[in-house]
Amino acid sequence: AAVARYAAQRRAAVAAQFAGKVLVFEAGAAKTRSNDTDYMYSAHSAFSHLTGWGSAAVADSVLVIDARGAAGSIETTLYFRETAGRDSDEFFANPAIGEFWVGARPSLAQVASLLGLETKSLKTWPALRKALPDSDVLTVGSADSSKDDSGLAEFVSELRFVKDEFEIAEMRKAVAASVSGFEAVVRSLSRATEVE
Repeated sequence: AAVARYAAQRRAAVAAQFAGKVLVFEAGAAKTRSNDTDYMYSAHSAFSHLTGWGSAAVADSVLVIDARGAAGSIETTLYFRETAGRDSDEFFANPAIGEFWVGARPSLAQVASLLGLETKSLKTWPALRKALPDSDVLTVGSADSSKDDSGLAEFVSELRFVKDEFEIAEMRKAVAASVSGFEAVVRSLSRATEVE
């Protein structure tokens, strides 16, 4: 995706600011509207900004930036729940992840290629998280992150204030689409107000 290299630059900026830490960005869970119907899903802003994965993001995904490496080297991994395909018991039985219910989602390889990130199954994240010392981990996107005194949430929020060239181009496209829409309305006003 065109956003991939810009998202990588954003992750590098965050890793440089919080060197020596493991930075965890949770996309967040889907919210139930009623019974078995969810609201349209929207991932946490920091997660979307740092991955480049917007409206297609899978609920409960986790971006992990390990900035503990020497000489500023970072390891970045995106953990997400892949769809339970037709060959699984969950295809029909699990309405949260079964392909019959949620449709086909991209594979780990497809998302890795799209975003330029290493991807792993969300099933592997809990064991890794348990193995990490709490003193090394900073989290944004969870209920616990509301107690964040590290400044990570503030830093990633302020990082979104300064737009890169990709974001500026996207905003220009949105403005052009709005202008085009208003012009179409103005062209139609005379017909719309005609009295028969």
